[in-house]
Amino acid sequence: MANIITVTRQDLTRTPPSKLETIGIESIFDVQPYTDANYPFINSVIYTSNNNLSALYCNETVAQVLALADPPNPIPTFPVISGWIADFDFNNAASVTTVGGKVSQIVDNIGSVASTQSNASFRPVYHATGGSNNTGYATFTGTQLLTGNLLTSSLEFTVVAIRRTNNGGVFDAELGVFENGNYADGWGIVDWQTGVAGGYLNARTALPGRDFYNWDQKWESITASHAAGSNKTYNTVTNSFFITSTNFPNAPTVNHHIGFMDAPGINGFKGDISRILVYDRQLSDAEVKSLNDYFIYAYSLDMPNQLISGGDSKMTTLGGAPSCPQQMLFDLQTSNSYTYLINTAVGGRTTTDVINALPTEVVAKYQSRIKNYYTIMIGYNDLAAGATAAFVYANIVTICQTVRAAGFKVVIMTDIYSTNAGVNTKTDTVNTSIRANWATFADALADTNALPQAQNPLDTTYFFDGLHPTAALDAIMAGLVEPLLLAL
Repeated sequence: MANIITVTRQDLTRTPPSKLETIGIESIFDVQPYTDANYPFINSVIYTSNNNLSALYCNETVAQVLALADPPNPIPTFPVISGWIADFDFNNAASVTTVGGKVSQIVDNIGSVASTQSNASFRPVYHATGGSNNTGYATFTGTQLLTGNLLTSSLEFTVVAIRRTNNGGVFDAELGVFENGNYADGWGIVDWQTGVAGGYLNARTALPGRDFYNWDQKWESITASHAAGSNKTYNTVTNSFFITSTNFPNAPTVNHHIGFMDAPGINGFKGDISRILVYDRQLSDAEVKSLNDYFIYAYSLDMPNQLISGGDSKMTTLGGAPSCPQQMLFDLQTSNSYTYLINTAVGGRTTTDVINALPTEVVAKYQSRIKNYYTIMIGYNDLAAGATAAFVYANIVTICQTVRAAGFKVVIMTDIYSTNAGVNTKTDTVNTSIRANWATFADALADTNALPQAQNPLDTTYFFDGLHPTAALDAIMAGLVEPLLLAL
């Protein structure tokens, strides 16, 4: 495959196929035979490092292939769900009115509610194409907004937004994606703060284990909903629900707003919005998933790889410094690997605790269309409580085999020393077994115990308290793991 230099993308789901465009491929990790009477010149399918794409390979000597979106089977259709009261779709050019290239009005496709802006300075720029899957969208830079009549006075709702943030930093103002009501009442989708007084759902930091770094240029689908005693957020990026039990205090009044949550130029959204759908009830988890499964396909949304990390307190955050798994994520993203992190490590955990939690914390989170990584360093709490080295090693093997069987690529990390000499002796026995046999139950070995910086638990540069690694050692261990993950 070394001769493949240029890859061209063509949407073969349309008739006739759409125009070609050049795209990049990071790596090729699988090739399968392919036969299609409509395309007799194609002989195989190449799966690339972005598992949302598969490339149709024509000839082993040519430097070009045709690529198409890798559709699920069966291809999802848009689910018509009860309670749908608004659909602001910037891809529907007929519903958008522009003046001088800016949106002065968009009319929703359900109730014909207009969202307008009379002041040219506050109008978002319109793009008829160029969004995810070449859809239309509007650009907001923090001062643009559209507003119109209140959609519903109910406190029960679901909002779905197809958006891309362009803020340039996690904590820069990314507020006001959508709002029904005012800041003091009603509800909507915000980022990095919850706006509790008004009942706004945090669509970003509320999601468990999600770190951002350089993510802000990716299109994604986010969902927020509320019913009595139940707030939920969902995101296609993490494929996870986050649930709280807070009741929103005030029913929405006055207007709805797109692009801000307070007033012009205050708490404004910075990014692009392609579509906003509103329902007047809290959709079920299955309904939310069906909507977002459709949007992943229809909008060709990027799905990042996932890194799930397991372990005890050595793999958690101490003193506010990034944990080792967070350092792994930063390294991966610096290497331009679009990845998100779920850190399942918990202080005090034993190997048995990890085994019991695997079905929900790891196995159920496997996604077939992305790369799934798992790392773990575990054992201290078992050994300190009197468990034998043989027991801990057997449990580590079970953990790794279970996760591998679910489809994950596993990197096993040897446990680092502590000031407990008795535990260290048993740790050496466990690590010796891991070094000898890791290839039978894992995909790679990160021998973190052998690092020079991990040899002296009394060295406060690398050990926080004689047991837990400092940020400096976390970064070194992560630097050992990250290239192993990239190679899988």
